[in-house]
Amino acid sequence: MKATTSAWLLGMAAALTACGGGGGGGGSSSAVPTGGSATVPADGSSTPNAPAPAVAATPVTDVPAPTYASASVEAGVFRVLNDERSRCGFGEVAQNPQLDTAAGWHSAYLQTQWLAGVPASGHLQESGRGNFTAATHEERASRAGYTGAVDKCLAFHFLAPSQDTGNAVVRTMLASVYHQMCMLDGNRDAGASVARVPMAVPLDILTWMTGTAPGVPLQDNSEVITYPCEGTTGVQPVKPGENPDPFNGLGLEPVLGHPIYVSAPAGQTLRLTAATVIDVNGASWPVALYHAEQDPQQKLTASQAFVVPRTPLAEGSRYSVQVQYTSNGVPFSRQFSFSTGRS
Repeated sequence: MKATTSAWLLGMAAALTACGGGGGGGGSSSAVPTGGSATVPADGSSTPNAPAPAVAATPVTDVPAPTYASASVEAGVFRVLNDERSRCGFGEVAQNPQLDTAAGWHSAYLQTQWLAGVPASGHLQESGRGNFTAATHEERASRAGYTGAVDKCLAFHFLAPSQDTGNAVVRTMLASVYHQMCMLDGNRDAGASVARVPMAVPLDILTWMTGTAPGVPLQDNSEVITYPCEGTTGVQPVKPGENPDPFNGLGLEPVLGHPIYVSAPAGQTLRLTAATVIDVNGASWPVALYHAEQDPQQKLTASQAFVVPRTPLAEGSRYSVQVQYTSNGVPFSRQFSFSTGRS
């Protein structure tokens, strides 16, 4: 096996931040890729999951075009993420101006702290600091006029010169566990804001907020789906760090490959029984199977699981995946292929 090259690690940050989240509604997450030289402090904050609608609806296949400037990073974030969500069956999200506002407040707050020499990385805002608006993301969403249950996740990405910002920050989120769940959750509305901290290697901060209006059902798949899925390209080969660590105490290597998300319809019990990840040369990557009962943060539900490559994937390579599982006790098998990106 060939490990991911150091060029991928060049644009990635050393530590990450606060709590995990994901799923249907509520909670929050932050992600930063591994590598680089800066240290991002953790605040250890967490927020309980907000109530989610009890009835789920099929994934959305068409949403209005976002109103961001076409060349903006936020437009790129929406384009890349909705393409990935739609291709793999998670449904699209619609831009929401109130969530844009709330996300923008937090990106501005974090940017201000970094520029002031007191790097901040969590989901809570501290009263008295520059650009403070409200302590929690729920309070910021409410102040912006959004009435539904909300979720939030963050990415801090040291951007290599060759990288497209919108694509890079989305790929960072999707290469994690809790953040991938957040980016692919069942909410219908979303807001995005990206702020840049000028440094020798620029730091881009993505705040992504999702929500669903009261009484509106969440999106849900009618069968088991995966991310990546058949035909996915540009996958980040290395898993970013997450704090808290979803693999704490499990004895996995400190640098892992892109986690492969397996999601059954809400309410079903998913059990992975075997999985293989094979590259174009026929080499098999060692993997771990990760279920809700192994999750130290209790963010996964019984319908969610991951196949985790124990070592980084190679850049610019194609992988074939076979996953065997049971859903509500009925055995199934899923086979698909995806390819990784280059720095």
